[in-house]
Amino acid sequence: MSGELAHVRTVIFDFDDTLAGTNHARVAALQRVFDEVGVREPTAADFWASIHGRPYDGPLAELSERLGGGADLTQRYPRAYWLHEAANLRRYDGIPDVVARVAASGRALGVVTTKRRRFLLDGRVCGVDDQLRLLDLERFFDVVVGFEDVARTKPDPEGVFLALERLGAAPEHAVMVGDTTADFSAGRGAGVTVCRAAWGGESTGPAIPGAIPHYTLRRPDELLDLLGLERG
Repeated sequence: MSGELAHVRTVIFDFDDTLAGTNHARVAALQRVFDEVGVREPTAADFWASIHGRPYDGPLAELSERLGGGADLTQRYPRAYWLHEAANLRRYDGIPDVVARVAASGRALGVVTTKRRRFLLDGRVCGVDDQLRLLDLERFFDVVVGFEDVARTKPDPEGVFLALERLGAAPEHAVMVGDTTADFSAGRGAGVTVCRAAWGGESTGPAIPGAIPHYTLRRPDELLDLLGLERG
């Protein structure tokens, strides 16, 4: 595997459970909301397992409609997450060093996420840009493509295409690193090499035809091996 992707000049990362562990924070925020409105089934963990890698708006709206009584989960959940849990990030060992080494090699870096990049909520700055800042990773990324930048989020490849365009990158010289079938499908659809980030646990998401990674990485520093870069 060593150096097989040495020709790659652009690396695009997913954010959630790839650059940082966030599933626990999402589950905690949704459980907070479920407790407020009296939802017992599904559990917050089961809900996320069923939609992980896709926007939550539709499934939460459907659940709100079934509950009735103005549950309005689509309004409650973002507030619970961004105001109470979003800073509760799990920092993966090796990610800061890997990102820094890839950037130092002269390669361009981007993020493609289904989260919003930047917005205000109750006067507080929220979004993935702020989460990257909390991780001290923001300075390494040339482009961040979020929910507000595309008409169709992952698993559609639109966000990956947009990142490539903004980076001036060719698909054959780019790699997408993510943990879900939505990431694999988006990367494949854009014609880039796809790496599964397995360091956060098992991949999740619905079965999508053709959504198969080219490589599986058990640790972040294995990406350095693929790119032909020295480890720390």
